[in-house]
Amino acid sequence: MKNLISIIIDTQSLIDFFKKAPSWGTSDKPYKADSFCTVDAPNLLWRGGRILTLEPSSSYEIELLSKSIKTDVKHLKEDCAEVIFTAITDDLVTIEDWKNIFILDNKDCYTYDKFRNELTIKQELGKALMVQTAPDYSPKFNLQYAIYFEIKETGKIGVIDPYIGNTSSEPDEK
Repeated sequence: MKNLISIIIDTQSLIDFFKKAPSWGTSDKPYKADSFCTVDAPNLLWRGGRILTLEPSSSYEIELLSKSIKTDVKHLKEDCAEVIFTAITDDLVTIEDWKNIFILDNKDCYTYDKFRNELTIKQELGKALMVQTAPDYSPKFNLQYAIYFEIKETGKIGVIDPYIGNTSSEPDEK
C-alpha cells in the first residue's frame, strides 16, 4: 500500500520565532520545526496525535511543503533527499534489525551507523522521498526520524524530528 505524508512547514512563523537568535538556523543549531508544521496523512494510523505507526509491506512517500507563499523549503543536501532514523533503544541495532523494518535492497540508497543506532535512507533529488517497510515487518523498538531542510530564501536550516511508535505502550510494572 502506498501512503503520502505531507509535512507542511509554516516557514514564516519559524523565521519570525527565531529572528532574534541569528546563531539558530545553522547546521550546528538547526531550527526545531516540529511546533511549526502540520502533518497531513489522513489514511495513516497515529498514536498520541503525532506518533506514526507503520504497517508491513507499505510504501511511505514523504514530501516537504511550505505554508508560506514567500518562502519555500528544499531538502538540505544538494544531490539527494534523506531521512535519518534513530532507534530508541539502549541495545545495539544491527543492519539485520533494520532490514526487519525497511526494505534495503540498494546499498547506495542507505547508510548505517551502528555506533549511533542510525539508518539514513537517501533518494535522488527530483524523486519522492520513499520509505518501504518490509513484508515481515517486526520492529523491536520505537524510532525517531529526522528530515533536515533549508529555507530557500534565507539559507537557514531546520529539522523535523517526530517519532514512530513500533512497540506497544505497556505501562511499566511496579
